[in-house]
Amino acid sequence: MTGPPSVCVCVPTFNSSRTLPATLDTILRQSYTNLSVFIIDNASTDDTVSIAEAYGRRYDKIRIFPFGENVGAEGNFTRCIQLANGDYTAIYHADDLYDRKIIEKQVDFLEQHREAGAVFTGAHFIDEKGSIIGRYRIPRDVFAGNKVTFEFQEVFKSVLKFSNFLICPSAMVRTSVYKDEIRTWDGKKYASSADLDVWFRILQKHKIGIIQEPLMSYRVSAQSFSYHYTRSRTERADLFLVLDDYVARFRKTLLDDSDIRNYELLQVRNAVSRAANLVIQENNKGARKLLLPLLSWKAVASGFASKRSFKIVLTGFFIFTLSYLPLGRTGRDLLLRIRTSKRIQV
Repeated sequence: MTGPPSVCVCVPTFNSSRTLPATLDTILRQSYTNLSVFIIDNASTDDTVSIAEAYGRRYDKIRIFPFGENVGAEGNFTRCIQLANGDYTAIYHADDLYDRKIIEKQVDFLEQHREAGAVFTGAHFIDEKGSIIGRYRIPRDVFAGNKVTFEFQEVFKSVLKFSNFLICPSAMVRTSVYKDEIRTWDGKKYASSADLDVWFRILQKHKIGIIQEPLMSYRVSAQSFSYHYTRSRTERADLFLVLDDYVARFRKTLLDDSDIRNYELLQVRNAVSRAANLVIQENNKGARKLLLPLLSWKAVASGFASKRSFKIVLTGFFIFTLSYLPLGRTGRDLLLRIRTSKRIQV
């Protein structure tokens, strides 16, 4: 008689001393017990490794892999795949917190849905102190008909409309899929959005599952990469490195005109977000240059196509107007607070 499936939880770290203990505590308190925890350190220069080693002395299920060379976040995720073992692998992040039932529910899902190569969950947003400040909402349209498993085409089309809604640090993947099919995270080609390429590659051979319940807490703090990426970036989002590639590959076979319009609107939304960042950084001329295409009659007309497009175009006009006003520090701080509250989406 075989026992319960084995789970390998990989925790990639780099200078994670402030948040790693809380993350490990939530992983070690899991209701599912047939698991091992691998801490894969990417040449940290703080106390991360010593903290991990202290946990390793207390818990037999923990193993530490300290590397001397920093290979970037995506390279460290590749290390996770190479080191992983067992039936299922989860790459949980060192600054997030995990519900004590997440592994149990993910394993149960994958056991019940053999067609799924991976499963994701919903999430709460937490601040630096671990207090809940919001909930990550996966678009309702994705779950039409109360679906729980999804194929490549429907996920691809939804991402073109809503952006990437799959929460990377919630993913649990069949270890065989990671090791035999994925093997690497292509950070050189897709930069910080290499995770989306991984999910798309999985989807081309398997379905994926989504558990809507918020079974993890995603940290949004002034120190986190995602915080600075969203609120200071003025270049085109890395997301489009992936989407440009996949649109070129599948435009003729999978996509229709509405999908392309959704993708164009997603790029407009990103331009508005970047323009807001430029105004905050006092680069008003750069913001206007970015937003000028929104002032064409064609763009204005397309803004009336849906409530969503109208909101995006209207926000673009608002930012364009602000770029001509002497906002001063107070005005820029106010705009930054609006960005932080997510009223202006990426």
